[in-house]
Amino acid sequence: MIITLYEHIILHYLWSFFHVKNVKSSPVQGCYIGDHGLTAVGQCCKQLEDLNLRFCEGLTDSGVVDFAQLCGKSLKSLGIAACAWITDRSLIAVASHSTRLETLSLDSEFFRNEGIMSVAKSCPSLKALKLQCINVTDEALQVVGSLCSSLELLALHSFQRFTDRYSRVPVQSWYLNISTKV
Repeated sequence: MIITLYEHIILHYLWSFFHVKNVKSSPVQGCYIGDHGLTAVGQCCKQLEDLNLRFCEGLTDSGVVDFAQLCGKSLKSLGIAACAWITDRSLIAVASHSTRLETLSLDSEFFRNEGIMSVAKSCPSLKALKLQCINVTDEALQVVGSLCSSLELLALHSFQRFTDRYSRVPVQSWYLNISTKV
């Protein structure tokens, strides 16, 4: 494992920030954090409830899986966007370790049915699901509709693989926001 000088500086910043106070929300959106940095966050922030990984560079499934294993129990909100190396493997780890998850916001072409269905099956407290994932299909939406009884908001954007079958999905009392703009 080789850590560049830049990664070392970021890790030092994160390490000192997270040791100063009991952090509930992450300051990493839009940063180059890397897998080592995210693992350091997981080691220091056992009470972290909100993790926003939007536009974070240097992250792979390895970092997200490590984070989920280290402090996923406290996580209530997760956002992932524009992270090209994060896939269903990460969502499966989050689902198995973050059963208190209430909000999930995903924007990636690398997520597929398996990851979304894993979250639906393992996160009974899910209240808001925002998806902009062009490779997710009716099958995942059916599972979400059947299992996510706490869901209050379902936002679907830029879906190319949905058919009119989603109109038969059992809808509790959700606010449904569907946008098919590509």
